[in-house]
Amino acid sequence: MTNPNDVEIRLVCSPTASFYGQVSLLVSSIRGLGYDWPIRLFMGTDVPDHPLWDDPPASVELIRVVGENYYAQIDEYFVHPPVSPRVIFSDADIVWLGRIESIIEQVGANTVAGLPAHKAPPGTEFRLRPHETWNSLSMRAVGKEISLDYRSTISNAPIPFYVNYGFVVADSDIFARHGARYINLCRESAASLEQIYMQYQVALSLLVLEADAKTLILGPQFNFSNDERFYERYKRDSDEIKIIHYTKNTFDRANAFSDLTAYRAFLTAELGPVDAIIRSRALALWGDSPPHLKGRADEGGIG
Repeated sequence: MTNPNDVEIRLVCSPTASFYGQVSLLVSSIRGLGYDWPIRLFMGTDVPDHPLWDDPPASVELIRVVGENYYAQIDEYFVHPPVSPRVIFSDADIVWLGRIESIIEQVGANTVAGLPAHKAPPGTEFRLRPHETWNSLSMRAVGKEISLDYRSTISNAPIPFYVNYGFVVADSDIFARHGARYINLCRESAASLEQIYMQYQVALSLLVLEADAKTLILGPQFNFSNDERFYERYKRDSDEIKIIHYTKNTFDRANAFSDLTAYRAFLTAELGPVDAIIRSRALALWGDSPPHLKGRADEGGIG
């Protein structure tokens, strides 16, 4: 059994109602499996706090990050000093269904584990000339060629170790030693992208290359998307799902866990197979009234 002190879980978000609901479900799903690993939430000041954040989710360490934009809190999310030898970087729109010791125990020194990204980085050149584009960036940024040994999970594009950041497990020491360098690589990557928020995923590929880190490819059950294309490709693994990543607006993901009316509508909605699993998990944890929304039914919702 993995020692509880061996892992910390990191989340990053803005102080909105939507994020509050998603974080609440994620934390409930983790604690519901019996894990007491520290959960550290990095939250910025880029938008005003929604009133729900007056009472942060229990058992979460809230770390406020003052910055001019959303990227300040993401930078801190990666470089903040660790409290455990292994770290899970997680998006908020994640639900845990099962225990994950089987992968945690494989993440040793200088190791990063993740599921290949769903598609190539945003940019025409990454799609049309992947080998040339990736190698141009890697030679410029770290002075090394990069091998495209994998395929993206949905578009089947050739990629290097380029993983979806919804759920990544890593040796904390990689970021403790190379944090500042990683942020520099993020900025270099941003200059090559059409959508700069993907800079962190691209830069991780470069950091792994430069640091000569070991890599571990996770199976789809450890970051299972609610995208219909993903389900069709990996439905053979759907009975073994441990982690769901609900990236698609196939239900009202912005409000379902932060507004009581929206939550109850979610409970009776017609859903696809993966979203139905999310609903079952929410019902098992919360029933028809999430604890953080009780007493708000007469307030007209929490939009």
